[in-house]
Amino acid sequence: MRPHLRRSLLRPTPLKVIGVTGFLGGISYLHVARKQSRVQPATINETGDPLIGPGMDHLKAHKEPLFNLDRIPKFVASRFNADSPPNGILWNLGSTVVVGSVGITSKLFLKAFAPTKVFNKEPFQELLDDQTRDRPIITVANHASVIDDPILWGILPVRTLCNIEKMRWVLGAAEICFTNPITSLFFGMGQVIPTVRGYGIYQPAVDFAIHKANQNKWLHVFPEARVNQEESLIRFKWGVGRMVMEAERCPIVVPMWHTGLSEIRPLQGPPIRLFKPITIAFGDPIDFQDTLDQWKSGRIDEETARIQITDRIFKTLGELREKTERMMEDVQRGVKDGEGELEHTSNP
Repeated sequence: MRPHLRRSLLRPTPLKVIGVTGFLGGISYLHVARKQSRVQPATINETGDPLIGPGMDHLKAHKEPLFNLDRIPKFVASRFNADSPPNGILWNLGSTVVVGSVGITSKLFLKAFAPTKVFNKEPFQELLDDQTRDRPIITVANHASVIDDPILWGILPVRTLCNIEKMRWVLGAAEICFTNPITSLFFGMGQVIPTVRGYGIYQPAVDFAIHKANQNKWLHVFPEARVNQEESLIRFKWGVGRMVMEAERCPIVVPMWHTGLSEIRPLQGPPIRLFKPITIAFGDPIDFQDTLDQWKSGRIDEETARIQITDRIFKTLGELREKTERMMEDVQRGVKDGEGELEHTSNP
């Protein structure tokens, strides 16, 4: 091969970078999809409370965890240790490429292959852009598909998608996303925190999430802790409650409800379906300062506070679902934005 041709092929360009990232992302997606189809739904324990629960902490002594964190390459695993030094330039550059490329691909997908309607995005975007914000953001959403994250974030502007300081950190299943060096590097740079499902709320993933909350970062949580394509929500895990309670400053908790992704990527059937409508709605922020004050003053104990926080998030998400259904009915009737319950209606 001629030298000038070799140099031309090896010279990095935005299209080549995006292409390589997309190729790695495609491999990672196929890996995740295959793994997800093999993983059986977690057993839901009967605790007498249908909304929330401690997960599977009581089984630890009798059951091996689904994943051993030692399987993650050390140079990736060390990024999720709060005591480690800050990431270097090369890692941050790679993270920007991964997060930005995947985010832009998600935006293109929503624009070209999935008619999408978004409600109340502007107030949330203002939170992300607020330079004076001194509290973390925690978004909580129903988990309808293995591609909820990152597809949901395709609704955000490119300036946010390419900014790793503003983009979300999300808890992701380690036994699906971190099983080999390639996917570990990809999802690690993608700001996915390796989480061992069923291993309780006092695990390294939740510790690291609290560490990021203390840096006023944006965290995203699927409190159901597994894909749920049924009509109703399943019981929420307590991890989100611990994050709210142990962050140094009371987080701004923003509920999200979305529909349609279960049709695009069903658990059973083809790997992808196109041109299925998607609806995404942001709710009003939830303030837990009163609950935290009661807990810190000793008026309620730790477990009660955690239950109250998780229960309120569960009920708020259910209310947002009902409101979203009403807003979609208004859209179908031709109601204009700003009338009825419609506000800040937009497209990706």
